[in-house]
Amino acid sequence: MNTFYLVSTELRNPYKQRHCVVLKKIKNNTRNDFYLVQIKPSIESYIYKTQSDINFLAIATKYNEELFVNNKDAGLDVYICHSVNLNPQSTFIEENINILDWGKVFLNETNAIDYLKSQ
Repeated sequence: MNTFYLVSTELRNPYKQRHCVVLKKIKNNTRNDFYLVQIKPSIESYIYKTQSDINFLAIATKYNEELFVNNKDAGLDVYICHSVNLNPQSTFIEENINILDWGKVFLNETNAIDYLKSQ
């Protein structure tokens, strides 16, 4: 099972790095390279103004790079996406998925923490 650490790159007050577990690859009509991830701890609803805390996200690389192949110590740029219907059984994302934020993923927690400290 693939895991990584997610950080926001655009929020003025970024949240602590989140541990993500990849559940599977999913797609929509325009992209077939979303990763459905379970995020721990949950992202509180006030951060992105969602109706409830976020436990699952769809992550897509910004430059169509393979998430676990091209991920360097500097992190890989990603879109942080969400849909209210996103759950572990999802295989397809509707077209109106919301891009919540831009972020970076790191394969180890130390690099994620170092990135946050540098911002």
